[in-house]
Amino acid sequence: MTSVAKIWPDWLLRLLLGPQAVLGILMYCSYSAVPARWLQSKALRSLRHSNQISMVMAKACAARASVGWVRPQTVTHQPAARPASALFLALMVGYAGRRHAVARLTQLAKSTNTNPLPLVRALLAALAGLLLGGCGQQLEELTGPSMGSTYSVKYLATDASPARAEVHRQVEAILQEVDQQLSTYRSDSLVSRFNQLPAGSCAPMPDAVLALFAIGEQLAVASDGAFDLTVEPLINLWGFGPQSRGEQVPSAQQIAAAQSLVGHQYVQVQGKQLCKARAVLLDFNSIGAGYAVDRVSAMLEAFGITNYLVEITGELKASGRKPDGSPWRIAIEQPQATQQVAARVLELDGLALSTSGDYRNYFERDGKRYSHTIDARNGLPISHRLASVSVLDASATRADGLSTVLLLLGPEQGFAYAEQAGIAAWFISRTEQGFASRGTPAFNRRFGAGVTQ
Repeated sequence: MTSVAKIWPDWLLRLLLGPQAVLGILMYCSYSAVPARWLQSKALRSLRHSNQISMVMAKACAARASVGWVRPQTVTHQPAARPASALFLALMVGYAGRRHAVARLTQLAKSTNTNPLPLVRALLAALAGLLLGGCGQQLEELTGPSMGSTYSVKYLATDASPARAEVHRQVEAILQEVDQQLSTYRSDSLVSRFNQLPAGSCAPMPDAVLALFAIGEQLAVASDGAFDLTVEPLINLWGFGPQSRGEQVPSAQQIAAAQSLVGHQYVQVQGKQLCKARAVLLDFNSIGAGYAVDRVSAMLEAFGITNYLVEITGELKASGRKPDGSPWRIAIEQPQATQQVAARVLELDGLALSTSGDYRNYFERDGKRYSHTIDARNGLPISHRLASVSVLDASATRADGLSTVLLLLGPEQGFAYAEQAGIAAWFISRTEQGFASRGTPAFNRRFGAGVTQ
């Protein structure tokens, strides 16, 4: 069978669907023609049961498309008025081009023994959506500093969503609240004030902080104490914490002294208060960024915004689709300190992704690497061959904490725990040849199996 791509080359597709380009220029929208692969013979059958063409073409305006032909144009939030003559010209050109394209599509569909009506209807619906729908949804992007790093919020604005400035204000308010609650780098935060209290003291805490502490307790129990929200004295001792005195390799006596102030069992919830039996220091950095991502995501959904990508200090969550209808595609980074290389690329919808590794924050002494990830059980940095682990979960808070737990447990114990608990995780370990990767069964069921070396 002769393929449609040979009968109708790409340049002719561009010519026949040229009215999109005309309308795109006039309406300050982006232009996306039908990808040639959709018109190949093997794709025609699936188009009978799909509105893919019409949906993608109708959402093409303001797109950062990842497939097909794309010519992104600058999109203004409130398009200026267009002269009536320009709009009339676009409609006339569109009408003529549409008739020609439909006739040609019908001829080509017949040549492949395919019913032309579904394909014609899809194309007509797509062009009608472009002509009548204007620029459709617009991708907004908000960025700024947060938690010593940065944040990025991308979302598709709708007619019902608040103004961009209001969404930005809400994002900033959430981040400021989280910082005021959890930061160990400001003395007036709720956690810092709790840390300043002596043993036997209690402090009132909001429900959100108490719930976050409960999550930390669950992770501590699941990891047999390797994960601990009171590990800050050890982090400071090794030179990675807010009160550190520089990177150093402490003595066994210093480690033992710091460990005496570590232990999640010394902190209890009493009503609406956190109480401590010893002068422990709480540190929510292992789950705080994920918590912030969940808070911002919940705010967007409360506004009716269901298509978004929220990233805060590397923790992220994606929901829905991009303006062109394609999924959010996120790369898992190969654990290399010198350059950024993608190990896997995942399509996310309704999932958070968190990666923990030892390849960014560490120091070396006498040829030995000391990671910033400290095992609370022995007071030492991790020293196994697991370089990074990525976790996917509906909750960014859980993904953030679980990625740390699995990194602490290591390549064998961590993988076994993730497998038993049904956690979707991707492990990258160092080998003599470079890196070896594998996914848990839950990961492979969702994203495809992969063991690479």
